[in-house]
Amino acid sequence: METFISENEESTIEFARNFAKTLKQYDIVVLDGELGARKN
Repeated sequence: METFISENEESTIEFARNFAKTLKQYDIVVLDGELGARKN
């Protein structure tokens, strides 16, 4: 499991784009965190 802590919106978008390129069909991504931690 890996952890990503965002410092700003731009770094989150860059991370998401790079991460999405590594996904394969049927991969499962789970977002975990406290309620209201903006996991969207």
